[in-house]
Amino acid sequence: MRILIDGYNLIAALPALRHFFPNDLERARKELCDLLARYKKARAHDITVVYDGQGGPWGGNESVKVKGIKEIFTAKGVKADDVIIRMARENPEAMVVVTQDREIELQCSKAGVAVLAPTEFDDKMMEAILLGDKGATYENEKPEFKGTRKKGPSQRLKRKQRLKLKRKAKL
Repeated sequence: MRILIDGYNLIAALPALRHFFPNDLERARKELCDLLARYKKARAHDITVVYDGQGGPWGGNESVKVKGIKEIFTAKGVKADDVIIRMARENPEAMVVVTQDREIELQCSKAGVAVLAPTEFDDKMMEAILLGDKGATYENEKPEFKGTRKKGPSQRLKRKQRLKLKRKAKL
């Protein structure tokens, strides 16, 4: 599965990294990369983080791979939002976008891409890092009570919605 992340959006949303933003962007990016590398080790997903080029170390329009995480810095004048939307439209299957930006969320949902809020992603990432085992879940989780009411086709989600939920569950 591919995970496409709005970099500065995620940094600003995560409690562990929020205090670096916006004063020390380089340190915030490094800390985020360390977290994502630990997550990648536990789950083996293809992770790409997109940053606006203004804060990039090379002045923009660069792509590097650090600890297995692909980092893209956009060119000056090009917004990371536009790059994320374009990449999501190119390959919507098996992709999850992590952002809190409403416009990105709307455009990606239209393209059929599953969108995850940074707080939800943080929970899943921390669970994977702490458990450290592929496919593991908390042992003390109790199954949700579904009720006795019968469910038929009218109660079933549409196929696209079911596929999005499956992608989110794989995180």
